[in-house]
Amino acid sequence: MLMASIKTATRKDGSAVYYVLYRDPDYRRPDGKLKQSSKTFDDPHEAQLLVDFLNANGQSFRLAEEAVVAMRSTAPTLNALIDYWIRYESHGTTATKDQYRDTMDRHVTDSIGKMKLDVLKREHVVRWFEGLPVKAVTKKGIHGILSSALDFGVESPDWPIGQNPGKGIKSPDTNEVVEQVYLTAQQYQLMEDAVIDVVEEGHKRPKRKNLGVPVLVNTLVNSGMRFAEATALRAHMDVTERADGRAQITIARAWKVYRQHRYIGGPKSKAGIRTIILPMKSSQILLGYQQTVDPGELLFQRVTGGPLFSATFYDAYWSPARELAQERGLHVRPRVHDLRHTHASWLIAKGADPKALQARLGHKSIQMTYDRYGHLYDDAALKLASLLEA
Repeated sequence: MLMASIKTATRKDGSAVYYVLYRDPDYRRPDGKLKQSSKTFDDPHEAQLLVDFLNANGQSFRLAEEAVVAMRSTAPTLNALIDYWIRYESHGTTATKDQYRDTMDRHVTDSIGKMKLDVLKREHVVRWFEGLPVKAVTKKGIHGILSSALDFGVESPDWPIGQNPGKGIKSPDTNEVVEQVYLTAQQYQLMEDAVIDVVEEGHKRPKRKNLGVPVLVNTLVNSGMRFAEATALRAHMDVTERADGRAQITIARAWKVYRQHRYIGGPKSKAGIRTIILPMKSSQILLGYQQTVDPGELLFQRVTGGPLFSATFYDAYWSPARELAQERGLHVRPRVHDLRHTHASWLIAKGADPKALQARLGHKSIQMTYDRYGHLYDDAALKLASLLEA
């Protein structure tokens, strides 16, 4: 790419003059080629400053000029506005606010967040939004947080922003939906067997056996727990044996992320605090494994000890097990979270009441349960009607 440069010349009186030469993408000749532009300076330092700003802004004099204004501005940054809005004006639990902060830290803080509010324009937000390296559905969530903070800034006289520069910006494929996978009993068995083989035989990745991993997978599909809930369970405290021999799980904790730091907090909502009873076979597997873990310790850990986070679990166990299962005839690509969806689909097929399913999954509302699984209830109702017609 051509860079801006300085040409030095001498006037008739002997003084030096400095020409900054550049090709501005905003100005083209009739044939479409970039037109060379120039600015004249008496001070070589000012000429070099313009060259630096032009080269940092794609040779656009307009953007370079804005960058100079931003550098000299005393207005607060977008980061400051977002932080204030999350802290004092956003609605939601502490966990929700922490999630907002983490999202902004990952996608805004070190990029567009550094811009001063008095020079922030729509084109800056559009360029940032289009460059986000995430799926459309994730973009939509990130933009929602940003736009809410900007709306607040517009309405408040304390922030120097006249209008929301991010309002109405949409991804071209915001209707993108992550396909849920509902495993049949046979498909799940392929996955479970593959997980066991990965652990037992060291297939693909693991060199040391983590006997808790197959138990974790079995517990997830038979409880419907979220991965972050299951991996926060404490042995002999959150999992107890009932008089009938079944395992009872008390869910009141889950792993959270705040500014890229993980900690244990409460579930996603108050509805997430719940008790789950496992079926007998799964109970025997879980309770038997629990005897190998000291009381109060995390029930499911890394093979070297310490928390088992989703990235480690996926890379070391789930991904190689899925590859192995596909080699053996599995024709779908389930995510770890699809074990939760599979659990729900099995219960619905058995005629589970929607309210009971809502309570078991820890959904905040019955509407959330219907939104996720309403089509499965329609399928189950059709099957029942077909039985009457047979």
